[in-house]
Amino acid sequence: MGIVYHDFTPEQLQTQHSARAAVPEHPQIFQRWQAWSEQYRKQARCLLDIPYGSSERERLDLFLPEEENAPVQLFIHGGYWQAMNKSFFSFLARELVSKGVAVAVINYDLCPSVTLDTIVEQAHRATVWI
Repeated sequence: MGIVYHDFTPEQLQTQHSARAAVPEHPQIFQRWQAWSEQYRKQARCLLDIPYGSSERERLDLFLPEEENAPVQLFIHGGYWQAMNKSFFSFLARELVSKGVAVAVINYDLCPSVTLDTIVEQAHRATVWI
């Protein structure tokens, strides 16, 4: 197999892009994120699974501060476009909400079921909805 980028083979390039390969304890980290997020959703002022498009995964969670007309931070979850969902990241809203910022955490369809172009379109729809 040939060189794909600089001196990297496809396998080496994949390793360079894989945060999971670089962090062997990532399953435990993800479990902590899920637990923190579930706990925060139970106590937060939030609206969950709001549809912003027609796909089953085109949903967002909106975390609201007490202040009216708050600025909004849009968070597009990680997962290398192929994994995870918004429910892993609710805990990230806590600090911003406590400072008077609303936080929208969006879901989107995952590759390879859709293309990156589709994910960009979905992020755009979520932004317009917000």
